[in-house]
Amino acid sequence: MGSEWEARNGDLIHPQLGLSLMAPAPTADVFRPEGFDWRNSNIQQGPYPPKALKADKEGVVPLNLTVDVAGKIKHCEVDGTSGLAELDGHACPHLVRTVRLYPALGADGKRIERTISAQLSYELRLRITTFAEGGTVESTPKVRAKRNGPISLESIGIATEVRKLRDARSFAAWVKVLPDGRPESCQLVSPTYDDGIDALVCNTLMQKTTYSPARDAVGNAVADTVNVFLSW
Repeated sequence: MGSEWEARNGDLIHPQLGLSLMAPAPTADVFRPEGFDWRNSNIQQGPYPPKALKADKEGVVPLNLTVDVAGKIKHCEVDGTSGLAELDGHACPHLVRTVRLYPALGADGKRIERTISAQLSYELRLRITTFAEGGTVESTPKVRAKRNGPISLESIGIATEVRKLRDARSFAAWVKVLPDGRPESCQLVSPTYDDGIDALVCNTLMQKTTYSPARDAVGNAVADTVNVFLSW
């Protein structure tokens, strides 16, 4: 996106783009949402839109992206505006040319073509983000849902396979557990991006693992989420 330099006011100018994918809420028929394929993408390739750069303008472009089973952006449309026509016009052609994604994976182990929301941010200044207290507060069960018994790479049946992966060194999944202890959905929040392994992980967590439900303050069973993390 360009070289880094210091502006007259002392700001460190470092043109860059950032893509945020906003996958739909977890459902039982989807194990893995779309993800950014950094190995096969070059989102920072090319110049920052010159008019916006000259005018010192930043912005966020809201988008709808259709991702095919090969991870290519099959269709891109601007779903609103950043407030700057040059950024809106630059976003889709740039993403289609420079970005590859990991497609969603269904509960049947097959890749899914679908349309998701996304945001492409155009930034000129390096920033440090801090998080303050506040925001939405949700109640937490007094007793959390949990797995009945341990789980391991060996029990899932992937102990040998995962060690052959080039990049992945762990996975993390969220399993929504209903008040009766049945798992409703599995969402890989940190996948391996190996279709077979990702499908096997969620199928094991959904079909071969039992759970105890969460309990509220008066002892009633309530829905909750169990977090599963394994590394190697």
